Amino acid sequence: MAARVVVINKVLNYTIFNVRRAAKDDLLDTVAKFYHEDELFAAKTICCKHVINFLASNYATSEAPPTIAGWAKMINNKSMPTAHKAGEPAQRRRHEADDLLQTLILLDVNKVELPKFLAEDLDRIPGAAMIRDTVSASQAGFASDFATQMSMFNSTMEDMLRSVECSMFDAVAKRIDGIEKKLASSSSCGSLLAPPELVPEPAELPDVQVDAAMS
Repeated sequence: MAARVVVINKVLNYTIFNVRRAAKDDLLDTVAKFYHEDELFAAKTICCKHVINFLASNYATSEAPPTIAGWAKMINNKSMPTAHKAGEPAQRRRHEADDLLQTLILLDVNKVELPKFLAEDLDRIPGAAMIRDTVSASQAGFASDFATQMSMFNSTMEDMLRSVECSMFDAVAKRIDGIEKKLASSSSCGSLLAPPELVPEPAELPDVQVDAAMS
């Protein structure tokens, strides 16, 4: 097994260590704020040169030219990274940092083994608190968004319950009206005279004979 190449580069040392440990947006903010444009571009250039050597060494041992899916969009026509010259300095640093993260993620997906990167100047390594503050701000923003979404959800549920209650009240009111109408109709029918056949005939009185002496 060939010995792994060691390269001194503080940007890649820090970025590769954290690329799987931190959210991409949090790491992007930290790298873009801490490092200079030339440091970020130099890190991209190191990655590009490594890929060139990687492809060349694999081409010598394979019949078909080796390729890395998606790599073409990361480089210019000279197989080197694109430098961002337009915009404000902060915007340019963010573009350079984003390019670097996209490059590292792409190489990781394609299982391209990178050299081992070391940092000789620890003052040029962002402190843990820097990315932790970024993560805390993201969590606070998430909590705020979650509270807003829950408030909207509760309001929607209250509106739905009120609508259901109104519908049920209307249905019950209509049902009660129908019952009252039936009861009123039954009462009016009960006040009419009964049919003749239902009226009983008066009972006949028995014949009584009167004694003549008494008369």
